[in-house]
Amino acid sequence: MRATLTHPALLILAMLAAHGTVSHAQRAPRAWLDEPRLASWNAAGQPIPAAPQIQDAASPRCRDLARPPQSEEDKRVRDRGWDLVDAFQGGWQVVVVRGTAGYDGMCRPIRYQDFVFVRGIFAGTLAPAPMDSRTDGALGRVWLQGAAQLTAEYSRYATSDPLCCPSRITRVTFDIAAAPPVVGVRSVSTSQANGARGAGDQASRPLEGTYWKTVELAGKPVSASDPRREAHLQLQAGRVSGSDGCNRIAGSYQRNGDGLTFRQVAGTQMACLNPAGTEAPFRAALSRSTHLALEGDRLQLFDAAGTQLAAFAAAQPPAASAPAGLAGTSWQLVKFEGGDDTVRTPDDRAKYTLEFGSDGRVAARVDCNRGRGTWTSERAGAIALGPLALTRAVCASGSLHDQVVKHWGSIRSYVIRDGHLFLSLMADGGIYEFEPMTRSK
Repeated sequence: MRATLTHPALLILAMLAAHGTVSHAQRAPRAWLDEPRLASWNAAGQPIPAAPQIQDAASPRCRDLARPPQSEEDKRVRDRGWDLVDAFQGGWQVVVVRGTAGYDGMCRPIRYQDFVFVRGIFAGTLAPAPMDSRTDGALGRVWLQGAAQLTAEYSRYATSDPLCCPSRITRVTFDIAAAPPVVGVRSVSTSQANGARGAGDQASRPLEGTYWKTVELAGKPVSASDPRREAHLQLQAGRVSGSDGCNRIAGSYQRNGDGLTFRQVAGTQMACLNPAGTEAPFRAALSRSTHLALEGDRLQLFDAAGTQLAAFAAAQPPAASAPAGLAGTSWQLVKFEGGDDTVRTPDDRAKYTLEFGSDGRVAARVDCNRGRGTWTSERAGAIALGPLALTRAVCASGSLHDQVVKHWGSIRSYVIRDGHLFLSLMADGGIYEFEPMTRSK
């Protein structure tokens, strides 16, 4: 007589074997990321793929968190059945939109995908198939590096990794062809994830969110100074801010493994009394930086030859360095400085004003028109401006009206320094500088 499986545990094992199921199946390595030479899955002229159908994966609670369409690209992705999640990336006429077909029990996206558009034309996706959050090959951050290139970062889980913390990161650089628009893989690199370290290694402070006080510049120690004006850096979500010891600076940065470069760093132009002498070497360090070393409470910047340019120590920010709130403030435009270093100034600063109400409303004058809208700030330094309802007068030639209206919805962050308000556009599009509004008697 043949033996039969009657014990429940044995029966379960048999079922798992029959279906090829293992305990970490969801973390099995994504074959496409591990191929030595990746073939592109995108083709010019292809349609936007439809969202896969997932049963019981879109609870009303989660779907309420989906982002409403804000652009034509958003609408086209939404029309294919995808919910919009996370902020879109945009610049150089390239837009990246993330959509999901469903959600897990914590409302994290499952079966999600990133869609790339060039001049409004669909150019492809950033993975050959939809992905699930917290699984091997899940797409995280995306950086636009210009009109012809972007980099995407994917989580890589080993079998023993906890769901919170993948041990490796794979970065894929994509080329963006313009005619016809199509996205293709250029290079792939995999490295240890931030925070993953061997036994006995000293835990390092995170690069982002830490107040980095300058302690060395060009091989020389930096003398103690007024904490309100000390040279320092703060990095968060691709944006850098800080002080060179005299003037406030703001710009963007790109990190790729140990690589760290700074771009389009601009600053105020104050004439400082008793300058600390840190301004020139500080800015030179940012302009020449190619890679970093991060160990414990110390951050170092190096150039391409391996020469140390600057060293920073993690510190507590001075109380006065925290940005002031916007509620109840009024401003008039000083100038706009574009990402390409072009500068535009108004013919009359009082023609371009902003008044932020404590009720979440904003009143604006844009040259010959006036309007009202809404504003929110979920965290210090972040700002979102709602649609602006404007009067419809035709302003004189040379007005900044059309530019300001075009940029309105692209403003993403702010900082108040030395009494001036700086509003930054997404994707390094530029910075608007305002001064406190002067009211006529």
